[in-house]
Amino acid sequence: MGAAARWYDEIKTFITSWGYFQHVFLTKFASPARKNTWYLKYKSCKQAGRTIDEYVIDFQTNWRKVDERRTMPANSVLADFMSGLDPNISMLLYGLASTNLDEVIMKAKMIEMGQKNASGVIQVNAKMT
Repeated sequence: MGAAARWYDEIKTFITSWGYFQHVFLTKFASPARKNTWYLKYKSCKQAGRTIDEYVIDFQTNWRKVDERRTMPANSVLADFMSGLDPNISMLLYGLASTNLDEVIMKAKMIEMGQKNASGVIQVNAKMT
């Protein structure tokens, strides 16, 4: 039996939820090197041609790993998210004065949808000429 299995056998009666298990497991077994890797992955997360939804899932997964208790300042998280967006979307978002991550995500999706719709109209018009 491995170390994690032995540890779990010792504490399993105290586990009250999945979230609590994750917290105590990571506290016990996540090394400083692994935590540093997670932080670097969070800071380097970019949209890079993916959809907003795909980027949001990746960003939030990385964010949860480095800020399990949600203690990072909201404006820092917002700035990190914005800096990873494709430049065409982030440029338009900066002018919309969004105040929280959920609002930015919603507006980014709207911009993305508008760009896709505009792109489709341009392609249809090009085929007609």
